[in-house]
Order: sequence, then structure tokens, then C-alpha cells
Amino acid sequence: ACDGFSWVPGGCYMKKRNQTLGAPPFVKVEKQGVFSGLACEKEGIEYPWIESEIDKHTLPAPKEPQEAPPCSMLCIELVVPYSYEIGLVKMQYRGKMGIFQCDRFAVYSSEELIVAPGLVTRKVNSSQVAELGGQWNTALNTDIFLAMWRAVILDGDYLKVNWLVKVDPDTVFFPNRLVRYLQEQEAKNSTDVNGTGVYFNNCKVGLHGPIEVFSQNALRTLALQSKNCFWAENDWGNWQWGEDMWVDQCFMKTAFENRVFIPQLMVEDHCDHWWGWESCTAVDRVAFHPFKDLWRYKTCYNNGVRVSATTTTPTIANTSTSTEAPVVIVQPDQPSL
Repeated sequence: ACDGFSWVPGGCYMKKRNQTLGAPPFVKVEKQGVFSGLACEKEGIEYPWIESEIDKHTLPAPKEPQEAPPCSMLCIELVVPYSYEIGLVKMQYRGKMGIFQCDRFAVYSSEELIVAPGLVTRKVNSSQVAELGGQWNTALNTDIFLAMWRAVILDGDYLKVNWLVKVDPDTVFFPNRLVRYLQEQEAKNSTDVNGTGVYFNNCKVGLHGPIEVFSQNALRTLALQSKNCFWAENDWGNWQWGEDMWVDQCFMKTAFENRVFIPQLMVEDHCDHWWGWESCTAVDRVAFHPFKDLWRYKTCYNNGVRVSATTTTPTIANTSTSTEAPVVIVQPDQPSL
């Protein structure tokens, strides 16, 4: 290891102090065209990188379930660093759109990024690089999102709410429209801390990833059963699935999770869409996907706000005691970029 360096137009020179006892420190001398510095004194920390497939599919043991306020939500996004998704998340945060209207929210990424003042991503142990493949030539991103679920479980914020909502950054999401469905399930005791939990299916052909809704106990069940689901994969013949299908099959065939089909949860270009759905004026839909362009995203959001203003929808009680942004019932009509 070197103790210092000097850079000149001809190259960079690494320097080391004499190791004998009492060796004098480097002396700073100014010289035009030369740039020098000392080595950082901070010790390197080994970053735990998971390599084996079984370890990637084995989530950490969850803590005991906890009682939480009715219909309380932790809403999360996983954002690709240095991509168009950063701009979308920044706009959502500044305009208090989407996940930033929930009781609690968090944004995850493979790097710790300052998206906006007050919003820093939480790091996940993944490169976020996914190949395309499988039966439907979709992103094979199971490892990536399992790394995110691992981080969510270790963070523990999900224990403070009844519901966990994962939303893709390019999904236009209206949390207040989701409340009625959460209320229906809570009335059926689907979120009982002694049960296995419940999750929502959003498409007739199976769960699609742009929005995923789990109860607190459903995430706990996923953590407890993830290793068993890994061993069952060969029987399902997958290995070429994205995270949404992997989780759906895990819940149905191994964890025997309560699955509730809510077609109003989402409309997208890959499931039950109709002509003109991109206008986002269907007031019964909770989420719309995909809207990767800032202008198209904002237009969809504003159209949804306008139709919601003429329709009575359940409101969200801000049950969080944190300093995070409160739930906004009347959204801004023209959120700024």
C-alpha cells in the first residue's frame, strides 16, 4: 500500500514513507503542474457478495410479526442508477406522487445515490444487470429483486405497516385508490399476524411486476419459504422466470399463500388493456404502466388526479410517526420537474 501520490503530466507516482521508527511525515511543497495527495486512512470494508444460487434465493429470517395501523403502507421502488428512472423518481418525490403519498416509503438501488435533497437510496447487494430470456423473452431479474427483498427484511420498516407495495419507477400509482381493497382484506382478517398473509394478483395470466402488494405476513412467509421455493424450482421447470412469476409460483405452489385477484389493481400494455387506456382516465384503476418518459408520466398522473377530483375515494390516514412526507389527498395538478 502506498502512503501518498504525485501526479505530473508524464504520469502518476506512488510514494511510500520510510517504515523506520520516527520517520518524518511527508512535507508539502507547492510546485506548478504537480498535484499530490495522501492515502485515505479509512480502512476498507469487505462487501458481502452472494454468489451461490441457493444463497441468492434464501432470504434472511424475519422478525416476529407486529401489529400495525389499519391500511398502513410501506411503498418501495428499485431504481437503476444513472438511468431514466432517476428522473422519474426525482419528479415523483418533488411532486409527492406515487409511493411518496404512502405512510412510509423507501427507494432502493445498487448504489447509494442522492436522488434529491432529503431522498437517498438504500443499497441492495446486486448489480441490477438482468438478461432477457425465458419463454416470454422478459427480464430474468429474480436475483435482483430477491436482493431487494433481502434489504427490505433487514431494514425492518415493513414491520411498522400492514401492507408492503412494490412499484416500478415507470408505474403511475395512486395509493388512495388502493385503500378500498386493503380495507376489504383487513375486514376478512387477512392481515392477522398469526396467519400466512395475503397478496394481490393483478393480471388474469398471473402476477405482473409493475405493482406488487403483500401483507406484512406475506413477506414474512416469502422469507421463510424462499429456500424451499428454490428447491422446488426444478419441478416447476423455471430457471428462466422473472421475479414476478417466481414469487407468484412460490406463493401458490410452495407457501400456499392467500392469493386475491384484483383486476382493477393495474392496467398495462401486457395485460387486459383497451384502446385509449394510456389516457389514465379509468378512475377504478390503481396503477398504469409503463410511462418511461417524464412528460407522458406527468400527463397520465394529472389526468388521474382530474378524474379522481370528481369521484369519491377512500382517504389514507397518515399513521406514520416518522418525519417522512405525509399522505397527500389533494395532489398538485402540475407537479414540477
